[in-house]
Amino acid sequence: MNNIGNIVFIVSGAFAAFAIFQLARNLKLKKENTSYEHIFQHINDTLLLIDIIDGKIMYANEAAQEMLGYPLAELTNKTIFDIHSKEQLARSSEVIATVYEKKGLIYTDLPFISATGEKIDVECSAKVEDFAGKVVIFVSARDIRERLRMQAQIKEQNDIIKQKNKDLIDSITYAKNIQHAILPSL
Repeated sequence: MNNIGNIVFIVSGAFAAFAIFQLARNLKLKKENTSYEHIFQHINDTLLLIDIIDGKIMYANEAAQEMLGYPLAELTNKTIFDIHSKEQLARSSEVIATVYEKKGLIYTDLPFISATGEKIDVECSAKVEDFAGKVVIFVSARDIRERLRMQAQIKEQNDIIKQKNKDLIDSITYAKNIQHAILPSL
């Protein structure tokens, strides 16, 4: 009976050690997951995790909530198609198919629509990933309205400069032609 008691004690001790090891491992993983969650929630860019089958937004960060104006709980009940304009649904489907086919894509021609109906020009980097046994699209989006506004302003200024240069060259050419007409050739 004494040997059986020792065996039971050893087995239960080994089981307890294994359980403590597993608990410590799970706590470490939970802490790491919490750290990653914190990073994702506080990054400046909008992050969306989209189910490739139905377009459902499985995850969104605080930047997505801020950009789009939806509470996170509401945003994760929407699909990617809900945040694109109705006129762009065909393009939205085409982009998702291209992302899947190429396993990733960077695009700027598909704006988001906010909760208030505002068009938000975005640059998106989309990548196909495996997440919890599902094929998903991970989208990182950045608001580029200010960039586009500045690019338009630069283009407008460049057009003014080109016109002024053309006017100056035309004026010099005109003066040169008058000079040749009035003054005799030497």
